[in-house]
Amino acid sequence: MNLKIRFDRTWSPDFVQRLSSLIDLSHLEKLMVIDEFPQDFYPNTTISFVNLLEQSLNIHSLVITATWLDETCTSNMENFCSIFPHHIKHLEIDIDNINDMKIILDRLEHLSSVAFRYLNGEEDWQTHMTEWLSEKGDSTYCMEYDTLHIWLDKKEKSKRSRQMTINSKRIKTDHYENS
Repeated sequence: MNLKIRFDRTWSPDFVQRLSSLIDLSHLEKLMVIDEFPQDFYPNTTISFVNLLEQSLNIHSLVITATWLDETCTSNMENFCSIFPHHIKHLEIDIDNINDMKIILDRLEHLSSVAFRYLNGEEDWQTHMTEWLSEKGDSTYCMEYDTLHIWLDKKEKSKRSRQMTINSKRIKTDHYENS
């Protein structure tokens, strides 16, 4: 079951309790949270978000579009990463800092794929991230306008392949490792 939640005002303290009375959160497989309330950085927002994740034991895919991330979690990306359960394998998130992207990729080792929507407007962010990913050598990635899609390879391979799309142009490179 998929669930899309859109907020245009602050989260109520009993939001998760009310939601769980309507649907069985343990059956959710994909959750999309769109929070359009820019001042929604009150502690109950983060607490409700954590409670929602804790009750949704089967979520494999999480999409977050939330302006409050800048005010609460991403000021300390390490703490933000600590709230993610290991059963989430696919993450799509708005982000405005290249270092935070790196922290997510380093800390959330259980992820199979990540899509970063970069909000900063920095023109050369794609180059920085794709160079960093190439150095790590354990992913395939694709650029689409302001979004970087990354598929993480958790297996040891002697040959790694990467694909990158920039403005609908696809480039494929092969990278060989000496074992």
